[in-house]
Amino acid sequence: MEQRLSQFKLYSHPHKLLISHLKEVGTLSRNTFLEKRLNIEEYIDIDVLSKIVYLIGATHDIGKASTYFQEYLTEKDPIKKRQLKSRNETRHGLLSSIYTYHITKTYLEQISKDKEDYYSLLPIISFFVVKRHHGNLANSLKEINEIHEILHDQKLTSIITSQINSMDESEIQNTLDEMFGCNVASFSDFKKNYLKIIKDIDREFMKLLKIQKRKLIFYYFLTLLLYSILIDSDKSDAIGASTLIREDISPEIVDNYKKNRFDKNPNLVDSIRTEIYAKVNKNIENLDLENKIYLLNVPTGTGKTITSFSFAIKLKNKIQSEKGWNPRIIYSLPYLSIIDQNYSVIEDIISTEYDIITSNILLKHHHLSELVYKTIEEEYESDLSLFLIEGWNSEIIITSFIQLFHGIISNRNRSLRKFHNIINSIVILDEIQTIPHKYWKLINESLNFISKYYNTYFIIVTATAPLIFDTDRNEIKNLLDNHMKYYDQLNRTRLNLNLEKEVNFEEFKNIVLNDILTRKEKSFLIVLNTISSSKEMFNFLKESTNNDLNEYYYLSSNIIPIDRLNRIRKIKSSNKRKIIVSTQVIEAGVDIDIDIIYRDLAPLDSINQIAGRCNRNFLLSVQGEVNIYLLKDDNNNRKYYSYIYEGFLINKTLEVLKGKEFVEEKDFLKLINKYFLLVKELSSDQISRDILESLYKLEFHETGNFKLIEEDYEKIDIFIEINENAKIIWEKFLEVLDIKDPIIKKKMFLDIKKSFYDYIISIPKNKANDVLFSERIGYVPLNMINNKYNIETGYIPKDSPLII
Repeated sequence: MEQRLSQFKLYSHPHKLLISHLKEVGTLSRNTFLEKRLNIEEYIDIDVLSKIVYLIGATHDIGKASTYFQEYLTEKDPIKKRQLKSRNETRHGLLSSIYTYHITKTYLEQISKDKEDYYSLLPIISFFVVKRHHGNLANSLKEINEIHEILHDQKLTSIITSQINSMDESEIQNTLDEMFGCNVASFSDFKKNYLKIIKDIDREFMKLLKIQKRKLIFYYFLTLLLYSILIDSDKSDAIGASTLIREDISPEIVDNYKKNRFDKNPNLVDSIRTEIYAKVNKNIENLDLENKIYLLNVPTGTGKTITSFSFAIKLKNKIQSEKGWNPRIIYSLPYLSIIDQNYSVIEDIISTEYDIITSNILLKHHHLSELVYKTIEEEYESDLSLFLIEGWNSEIIITSFIQLFHGIISNRNRSLRKFHNIINSIVILDEIQTIPHKYWKLINESLNFISKYYNTYFIIVTATAPLIFDTDRNEIKNLLDNHMKYYDQLNRTRLNLNLEKEVNFEEFKNIVLNDILTRKEKSFLIVLNTISSSKEMFNFLKESTNNDLNEYYYLSSNIIPIDRLNRIRKIKSSNKRKIIVSTQVIEAGVDIDIDIIYRDLAPLDSINQIAGRCNRNFLLSVQGEVNIYLLKDDNNNRKYYSYIYEGFLINKTLEVLKGKEFVEEKDFLKLINKYFLLVKELSSDQISRDILESLYKLEFHETGNFKLIEEDYEKIDIFIEINENAKIIWEKFLEVLDIKDPIIKKKMFLDIKKSFYDYIISIPKNKANDVLFSERIGYVPLNMINNKYNIETGYIPKDSPLII
């Protein structure tokens, strides 16, 4: 092999021969594809598609063979190198993609598939994938229009001509022969006919117009699969990542954990948790693996995390033994606080059978997670760690909705690289009710497709199941036949509804204060809709009730993440009386147990979530209380809910609650179901339809309209130098900014990224004018902390209070 390679002189990267890179990426791409179990035979033959995958990988960088690129690659002088890089002739993506189009089309012609439905678009999809493998996917018609411009602009045409004429025809032909065998691909034919090939690409415009009318999501997800495999294989080869060995995890691991860890004298809640666990896991015995979307709909505090994870582990084992592939488990949640919480639970479970929990077994991935990837053998450098973490190279991944859903609906290279590891997995979607109703139709169609055709299993976990999937159409299978009975048994709380009239904030503060002073043994949680009102309430209560018997906690996005997580841990571990004031950051899944809650009006599913923090473990002799008020901001003459919630959702909530003075927990589910039915029937799904239309048309740029977190105003990150440790991190950040080499700069920032973001808050940019360090980040130094950041309630804006 080395003797054969000695004849090749072209390079793809420093110290990497082009022939080696192309062969390895082609082979890795094909092997990755063949590991997948897909049900797409009604569209395309798997064997044919595997060859297309190889052709894409083996030609994706063929444009690097131009002397322009080779000159740039070997240049040592940094100034000259930058100049060479900026030349149009140095760029290789377009030329590579034209050749990939040509060779995939030639292959399909050879097997007489080029005119067949579904196959006929493979060449142009291959073109899109290769053209954008260093960037983000673009709109399909825009890509064709750029080709059209090349044909009608002599200057642009001459760039392609110069690149092709500069290539060593003999070495390229030897490269192609080495990869494909003789007589499969003739570079001389390409060189003679490249203008005709470009015209063929231009004519693909008509095919794209036709598929747009068919409204098939197949082409979108096919493009994502080919793109994901290529960019992952390309980066894997370039960075030198070796293939990691997959791990087998015992299907009884959670059973054994429960036997050793849980109380032998259970109360009612414990008994219900045990019953739910047993019934759900018994489903595995006679489970039909053709059902791929499941629902676990049980009350808050009944062990959803452990039950769903145990079911997923057993399902993983069943699929492996009966279907022959080893699915990953992806546990996805909406908020960082509960990601960390659930990670700790699952880490505890895994530790019963593993003395050392390595990253290839259990991985946490969100934008604040630690960028360290460890195996038994080694701890990887930061750039390789980032590559392995972002590619979800683990058996169990605990992650955010943002990471998951933007790995399915996106055009971004970085987000989509993991797509091929999402498919064929078991995905637990916990607290799915937090997904905005405007995306329900989009989520339904997307998950239905990748479950049916890409063999991906979904376990929907919620106490308040939104109507994203239709049980009447058998889109989802309930894991509990009689789940309603658990809501009847657990009558732990009641909502006291004070919605007949608006209450101003001063009056509300005194209502809460009087209750705290009257019921001295009770813990309290007050949840408000804005940061400004929550800060005012916290300061008022602390000043009015402060004594050594109480512990006071404030939670909102106004607090740096490291302090927010520490406060949640203290709340959970402390036995003292607690008075907590929070915004809605505390809602879904945070495992705390409070006696009495006050909540400003919110959508019904949010109210239900906060009620799940009240008398959670059924330890009170009477029902816990959740008091709901309709609060008005007299300063601006508007209701507080209007700052953050859609009026439509509030109106549907008020409609469902109309005429009621209170609601007991046993009736929550019926009301929630009525609420979700109203939301589904009366809300617009136009945003979902618009995004789906973009997917059908391969208008990838428009997927940017899918945003799980909407911002009504521009935000900016502020670094809060709250202590000496933060000061050290900021100084390291300044050192990183001074680094000129972008590759070294990125690597050095990755080393401090986790610690850096522990001290970051995001605020409206118009509130940060006096702390701006640059256009992109603000900075509060240690010597200004007392003026700009309150240790208890967080950031202090210069002029007006933060609204949200």
